[in-house]
Amino acid sequence: MAYRIAGEDRSVELAVRRIAREQIGKAIRAIDRRDEARAVHDVRRRCKKLRALVRMVRPVFPEYARENAAFRDIARIISGSRDAAVMLATHDLLATELGKGQDRRMLGAVRRRLTQRRKAETALVDPATFLDLCRDQLDDARDRVAGWQLGAEGWKAIGPGLERSFRRLHRDARCALADSSPEKFHALRKQVKYHGFHACLLSPLWPEAMAPRLAVAEQLGEMLGLHHDLWVYETRIAAAPDDFCAGPALDALLSLARLKQAELEALSAPLLDRLLSETPFALVERWGVLCSSWRGRQIS
Repeated sequence: MAYRIAGEDRSVELAVRRIAREQIGKAIRAIDRRDEARAVHDVRRRCKKLRALVRMVRPVFPEYARENAAFRDIARIISGSRDAAVMLATHDLLATELGKGQDRRMLGAVRRRLTQRRKAETALVDPATFLDLCRDQLDDARDRVAGWQLGAEGWKAIGPGLERSFRRLHRDARCALADSSPEKFHALRKQVKYHGFHACLLSPLWPEAMAPRLAVAEQLGEMLGLHHDLWVYETRIAAAPDDFCAGPALDALLSLARLKQAELEALSAPLLDRLLSETPFALVERWGVLCSSWRGRQIS
């Protein structure tokens, strides 16, 4: 089934267990297919979905801290291989946008150095070994899901966690727009992703109304993700410019990275306004009413 509550779920607790088992199972199957690049991407995304799931019921889920940390740590096991690939993808984006006005030879030299670094990092570790470790930990987590229990049911199991998460999104949005630091925007992206996943989980309450919110959250999440990738690229290269054939081409790459970050910050503001047009209390109250009338019955 899809990543959302369903009419067949007899309770919120059973829905949470089902969704968790499905996400863990899909992550394990991705590892078993032995396509390492796709498996890394899939496992990281499943872990984000699982963390959003337990966050939605956090106030009534006694095992929240343990399970949230478990899924966070599983994703961290394989984060290194993803970071090296993102550096190359970000470089290619910037180099393409710079166009023919720059020394293509120098841009190519930077890319070759990034490629060498990626190969060196890959030589030190075996991605398959890390994925096997992830699989073992996912297996353990799947076994624990059967014992998950919530301290409330119906909207009382969902509303408090949803409000807490949406309140955090409001707070991080204010901080990011006031501070404009890359760290603040990275923290904001995490909360945007959580809210998008929550909207997906609850989309059956009113699909026509949830779809636009999901679209905004996804677009905003992609923009803030690129903002973070550009910051990581700029920071790592600026820390050791001589390793990347310092010169006008490198300066142009770093300047463009900073410019694109500023553009993304400006573009994100109206999307945030749309996403945060309601207070946390108002959104939870409205969604609670939708939950009560969903298919003519309350989740209980």
